[in-house]
Amino acid sequence: FGFIIDWCTISGQLKRGSDLDNFLLRLSGWLQVILLPALRVLVTVLLVFCLHRISSSDGQGDQLTSPGTLVLFISLGVSAWLILLGILGRLFAVILSCLLCWLFLGINMTISDGVLLVAVIWIMQLGTGKYSCWQWDESWVNRYDGA
Repeated sequence: FGFIIDWCTISGQLKRGSDLDNFLLRLSGWLQVILLPALRVLVTVLLVFCLHRISSSDGQGDQLTSPGTLVLFISLGVSAWLILLGILGRLFAVILSCLLCWLFLGINMTISDGVLLVAVIWIMQLGTGKYSCWQWDESWVNRYDGA
């Protein structure tokens, strides 16, 4: 989002201090304070729903007892928990997206699974927002991004 503001400013379409600039800055603040923490909660809730649906589905009982599946479920849970807490959110969003893609190879995806994957990718791109336990990756991205 900061890229769009910077692009409009550099191209002369947006003047600092204008009404549009103030609106975009408020929108950016709203994104950091409300939307990104809500996405972290949404990822956790949708992942719990997805894992519950998979574990209670018929015909897959033998696959769910294998050690590999147990490790996959634990890895998914740890990744979602750390994203929810905001600890290395971008890194664990990358890990969670890879694990979800691996999981979705063997099952039929539903709309909620697609929303889960999109929310994880948004967190990977935008970060975890305010109220995160660890903001080191945010400051690193902002330092190298020029924000």
